Amino acid sequence: MIDETVEEIAEMQTHSSSVVAIKAARALLALGDREFPTVEEYERALERNSDALRRANPSHATLQTTQRELVSRVTESDAETVAAAQAVTEDVVAEIVDRVESAKRHAGERAADMLEDGDTVFTYDYSSTVLEALTAAAEAGVSLSVRCAEARPRYLGRKMARTL
Repeated sequence: MIDETVEEIAEMQTHSSSVVAIKAARALLALGDREFPTVEEYERALERNSDALRRANPSHATLQTTQRELVSRVTESDAETVAAAQAVTEDVVAEIVDRVESAKRHAGERAADMLEDGDTVFTYDYSSTVLEALTAAAEAGVSLSVRCAEARPRYLGRKMARTL
């Protein structure tokens, strides 16, 4: 699962920074299915795999910060057993996912508050946060016009238009 996620991130199959960060954090849970003789070996595997995920797209700030936080919190937990280190990993991943999703939701709500009936929104990229804002505005009864620009080579404008 980790290798597939690295490939997906590197090939930019997932574009939203928050979605990338969540997928990468969850991918590291696959280490819980493996056996490690020592905590140190588990932590090294966690660091190695996290580094691979971060290298897959160095420009995603959320990916970089969440991966660094995850590794440092697990290694600084001073877990005495591999099972304990894996449990810490699960807890940290859950916290990170919750925080990233909450931040996206909050940003979407704040942006939606700025939109008024008749506004036109121009998008250039695919963004799950922008989708949150447009969804929240629509649920509040705001009527909008949305223009999606073509973003080659990945056709992100088309993806955004189809999603809307």
